[in-house]
Amino acid sequence: MAVYAGREEEFVKRTAFALIWSMTRHNKAADHSTFTATFPLLEEAAKDPRPLVSKAADMALRAIGKRNAALNRPASQFSARLSASDHKHVSKVGRKCWKELQSEKVLSRLR
Repeated sequence: MAVYAGREEEFVKRTAFALIWSMTRHNKAADHSTFTATFPLLEEAAKDPRPLVSKAADMALRAIGKRNAALNRPASQFSARLSASDHKHVSKVGRKCWKELQSEKVLSRLR
């Protein structure tokens, strides 16, 4: 994932975050650190002005936070930190993620 995330081609870079999203859904054996370790990659991708890249990072972060209650907290905290960013793309991703991860619908499902 890190190799793809470091590339400049739009669809290659987007692939890294699609893989993260897919892992949240399909890799039941992955531990929490697998996902929290992707936060720096997600933050860098959120700075990308290309909608397909930043949206893929947004979707991956939301999926991490919705995987289980134990991951919701760090993903929500990370989203809140992104929301406070001076970078407009980063703060937009952070706000959208935080709003969904803290929604009653998501929190009740995780309980």
